[in-house]
Amino acid sequence: MGEFDHWTVSMSPTREPSFAGRERELAWLANELDEARLGRGGALLVSGAGGIGKTALVRELAARSESVLFVWSRCDQGRAEQPLAPWLEVLAKLCEGSHEREELDALRVELQTPFDRRGAERLDPETARHLLLQRLARGLEREAESRALAIVLDDLHLADLASAGFAARLGDTPYATRVLVIAIARELEADADPALTDCLRRIAPAKRRLEIGALSADEIASFLARSGKEPPSRSEIETLQRRSGGHPLFLRELLRSAEGADAEQRVPRTLAHLIDARLRALASDDRERVECAAVIGREAQLSVLALAAAVERRDALAQIDRAAALGILARNDADPDRIEFSHEVVREAIYANLPLVRRANLHGAVARALEALAADPSTTPWLGLAHHFGESDRPDGAVRAAECAEAAAKRAFNLLAFEDAARELGAALHWLEFGPAVAPDREARLLIELGRAHLFAGDPARAESDFERAAGVAHGADAIDALAIALVALEAIRPATAGGDPLARVARVEEVLLQLPSDRAALRAELQIALARDLVSSDPQRARATSDAAIAAARRLRDPKLLLRAVSSRAGLLLYPNDPREREAFAREEVALARSARDRGAEVLAQQRLFASALARGDRAAVDEAASACEQSAAALGHPMHRGHAAAALAARALWLGDLVLAEALSDEAARTLADHRSAELAFGVATSQRFALRRFQGRLAELEPHLEAVLRERPERLELECMLALFCASTGRFAAARERLAGIVERCREGRLIRLPADESRSLSAALLAETCACLRDSETAARLELELEIAGDGNLCLGALVCAGSVQRYRGLLAHARGDQDEAVAFLEDAIEWERHAGARPLEALAVLDCARAALARGEPGDDERVQTHAARALQLAAEMNMPTILAAARELAYAR
Repeated sequence: MGEFDHWTVSMSPTREPSFAGRERELAWLANELDEARLGRGGALLVSGAGGIGKTALVRELAARSESVLFVWSRCDQGRAEQPLAPWLEVLAKLCEGSHEREELDALRVELQTPFDRRGAERLDPETARHLLLQRLARGLEREAESRALAIVLDDLHLADLASAGFAARLGDTPYATRVLVIAIARELEADADPALTDCLRRIAPAKRRLEIGALSADEIASFLARSGKEPPSRSEIETLQRRSGGHPLFLRELLRSAEGADAEQRVPRTLAHLIDARLRALASDDRERVECAAVIGREAQLSVLALAAAVERRDALAQIDRAAALGILARNDADPDRIEFSHEVVREAIYANLPLVRRANLHGAVARALEALAADPSTTPWLGLAHHFGESDRPDGAVRAAECAEAAAKRAFNLLAFEDAARELGAALHWLEFGPAVAPDREARLLIELGRAHLFAGDPARAESDFERAAGVAHGADAIDALAIALVALEAIRPATAGGDPLARVARVEEVLLQLPSDRAALRAELQIALARDLVSSDPQRARATSDAAIAAARRLRDPKLLLRAVSSRAGLLLYPNDPREREAFAREEVALARSARDRGAEVLAQQRLFASALARGDRAAVDEAASACEQSAAALGHPMHRGHAAAALAARALWLGDLVLAEALSDEAARTLADHRSAELAFGVATSQRFALRRFQGRLAELEPHLEAVLRERPERLELECMLALFCASTGRFAAARERLAGIVERCREGRLIRLPADESRSLSAALLAETCACLRDSETAARLELELEIAGDGNLCLGALVCAGSVQRYRGLLAHARGDQDEAVAFLEDAIEWERHAGARPLEALAVLDCARAALARGEPGDDERVQTHAARALQLAAEMNMPTILAAARELAYAR
């Protein structure tokens, strides 16, 4: 006996006395418990039809497993009013014997504390939820340190989405864990909530899913023997199996009904008919109370039942006791005001047998009772009210259902249950369709809130669709405020490189700005931030001016949050011409504003911008300092999205300095993490641009070509992908293909005799890639057209944000000069580039620069150039050997023997 054995009774329900059979299933579950003891826990799913014996099976498992601590919680639609209610129950039970009681109690309090009442430190809701659930997971892990912990979530198909999502999160853990979540759920219908379906799929893949089927004839015989019945004949067993379908609950009800029933009653057609026949044995008043309880739910409060039925509480209690004698429902021993049905299938059967008119009338009565008993809005059962109003016969039922669903969504969002908030907002919009015509402004605002919920739940695609719908509804009804809010939300989640027509987006925002009253200064500033983002590719100067206006408005309004967003947006607009010092000034202000607002998430992103600015300046000390700050802040914050941002920046630093092994590990971590946490654009950059630079240094570019081709087909607007493929073809001797791609790029970006690249974040990288391609192809005409792009870039490095440093601008100006045949200018620029890279310690880029300079000197052929070629070739050989860069090593050897 272990120190926790005294918990057994309080932690899990008692075993079924008549349980029999299922030995194969028990052996499989026992093996999973053994895995959990060895640190290979996670989650598994026990599924099957209602009443098939899933719960009884796990109870039997718990009774046989003394070395594992079982904690039991049952999900119920009535409990879904409180997000994470099953986990709150788990914590409450663990507190009974834990040495960490104070910490578990604090967790329970925090889980029930609304977001707007939390501490002074400001986090965005998504980060706040992640950190909260992380603490919950760690708390459970600590409880499993001395003894494996099995958490049983019964009827998980009835749980709130936050509870199911956390169970899935525990199942997804890649770390060793002695916590095993045993989820019990029915087989879902085809039209089940997709979010719930996804949670159950994530909780347990096929190899950790146990499907419970019907009892065999032998198991039925064992069941009967354990029930204390006289041993039946084989033919009687086969008859019972045929009539019950091997369904344990139906079998139990058959045996119960057979006692004292006539021959006709002993052969019910279905379980519903059997339960209905038993219900008819009650007096009509008693039967009506049971029917009303069935409408309320699996569990019902006696006070609600009495008020809905308009009877005294003591009378309702007497009626329930008479029904309990028939095994239909019973009082809850722990709560004298609560009754519950013997099984959810029993309640469903009673509910299904109710005539539709009677059912709607009872829903209305229950809604009135719940409303009358609700004293505090914070504890009002909004979900229950929405359900009962919606199913009632009240003329205003749909309107009231929508109001209550909206209130439920607000509470869920404030408790960080974003998936549940989205579900209830969807329900509110659904109910509004059945009531009087709804004001477009209200519909648009509900859609905006639905988009916010989807966004924080990690579904930006659905959020964008919701915001677009909101904008459409508001535009059609001239609801200017709602339209402005929808457009601001859309622009906030769209990447700067979003497809579509930016000029059309500009026109739409400008139209709203013209109509928005001047007294809506904050909303006007938000629109200006959005407009600046859309203008950056077509009119960079106007984008800056618009951004300046937004910053000035935020300063006048003394709105620190608005100012933080405006400054953050401005820092992101300073992409090209490449002026890292100006960008750094805004990034430093952004860091200061984020710290002042105690917004740690915004601070991490601002520090990443500081890192990008330092990288563009080629300042090794500043790069190291900013990288360290990114890493420390992200680690302190703990959210995977921010850790992914930091990993991407650290990978860029490692790549810049030539630590290719570390760069690959960090880049893999960033790509994996960011793809799962609403950072699709950054993940895209890591998987394409950062990976291109890495594979190029490793001599493995051919591996990446199919991926780049596939991505370009999906994202044809991404010019940098076309530029990468053009350089790849040129550098591998496929000159015809390279020229064809280059011609397409020139045609796409031609502006008179010049090339104008899109003014987005990838502009610097695209310019660098094109300059190299021109040098490989000796394309003097395109090189001349590209010259202005690099002249306006100024000094410093060409970079893709905090992801890739392509190296000194001087190197690429040298390459263009080389392509044009001006080798004197090429050598001069490239010698400057070598010194720049050597001073920064950027060894891979130094290796490329010395190779380029050797080639230019070789082409020039002046006195002293032979020695220059040999010196540079030797340095390239040294660097390539040190960093294991086979392509550069081969090129350097070729140059070393060129003369």
